[in-house]
Amino acid sequence: SFDAGHTLLRATPSVTHHYADVLKNAGSRKSSTQIEEIVEETLESFERKMFQEDLANKASDDQEKARWSKVDQVIARKAGVTEDAKAVADKIWEKFINPEHWEPYPETDRVLGVLRKSGYKVGGLSNWGTNLRKILAHHRLDAMLDFVIISAEVGVQKPSAEIFKATAKAAGVPLENLLHVGDQAEADFHGARNS
Repeated sequence: SFDAGHTLLRATPSVTHHYADVLKNAGSRKSSTQIEEIVEETLESFERKMFQEDLANKASDDQEKARWSKVDQVIARKAGVTEDAKAVADKIWEKFINPEHWEPYPETDRVLGVLRKSGYKVGGLSNWGTNLRKILAHHRLDAMLDFVIISAEVGVQKPSAEIFKATAKAAGVPLENLLHVGDQAEADFHGARNS
């Protein structure tokens, strides 16, 4: 299985571009470089804290939006926006649920195609809201995946063993035969290894 964000897909033109666009329109006077530093530092801190504190690893569309609203409000305040931080977070959310703001990596189609032609079942496994299905369909990746497991649909998120068990079941393989590729050490590597 493959994680979606930063593994199969990337934000286009970039994650920080979308943040800078919203934040500057909301009154931030920070440079694009300063915004990039704020975003990277806050996201890294947020991900570490989320996996340490959210031991239940519960997931739903509402929880996904609430988590991102929380971190995006922190980013907005650090960037010195003059508008309401919650309203700014909502605008950032809208950017990232838009399928047009994502694109597959150049090698995504080739890698998925080679694996499928070699007889492997290929799927997606991601901590994401149900809108991921629209993004995958927009880029025709849904047709290249045998299954897609989304945390908001399953009710738990990586690194929970339950979501990896659901993925192995969808792939029709024993859990120990599941290979997962992702970009986050805690959620993807440790989650898969400890399942």
